[in-house]
Amino acid sequence: MTANALDRFGSRAPGRPKIERVFDFLLASSIASWAILGWLGPALELTVPRLAISTLHLTVAVSILTRAPATRLGTPQAILASLPAILLAGFAFRLASPLPDWGFLVQGLFASGAALAIAAFSSLGSSFAVLPALRCIVARGPYRLVRHPAYAGELLMFAACALSRPTPLTTAVFGAAIPLVALRIRAEERLLSEDPTYRHYQERVAHRLVPGLW
Repeated sequence: MTANALDRFGSRAPGRPKIERVFDFLLASSIASWAILGWLGPALELTVPRLAISTLHLTVAVSILTRAPATRLGTPQAILASLPAILLAGFAFRLASPLPDWGFLVQGLFASGAALAIAAFSSLGSSFAVLPALRCIVARGPYRLVRHPAYAGELLMFAACALSRPTPLTTAVFGAAIPLVALRIRAEERLLSEDPTYRHYQERVAHRLVPGLW
């Protein structure tokens, strides 16, 4: 197995089920609308986090529209293991202070996390997924450094939300995010490791979130 084979993007297979295309279109349209609605309202201020959120939503929407069909889907157990981390992200943002009140360093931390997630999604290309699914294995961009850079970016955004309004609740939410993201990663990797290409990738890239740590 060569590095070029690992770097290859999945391609859209012919005969993709129509219901899957419709679902992806509706999901992408909904997420893209979040990016637009985030700018509607009286006296909204242009902030770095707001711009990062809109860019992230648009990137996810495009990734969903252009992704290849999954060759294998995660089990119901894997999907259930992934959902808490996904739901907690929205809760963490709602607990954060209003965006105009965020300090410069907190904005920078959030933007760094969003930029890492956007770079990861862009590198995935047609292999993008929200829930556990097996598509073509990607080992380019930030995936050369860690196996789950998008989740590393997500944790940076969690941290920024907590730091914007440091309370026992926001601290507890950030503390809960770490094991829940780890649970999501393990659920994904159980499925992905069924592919020998991914097992070879695991040998090349040893760490999941932080180089030299985990």
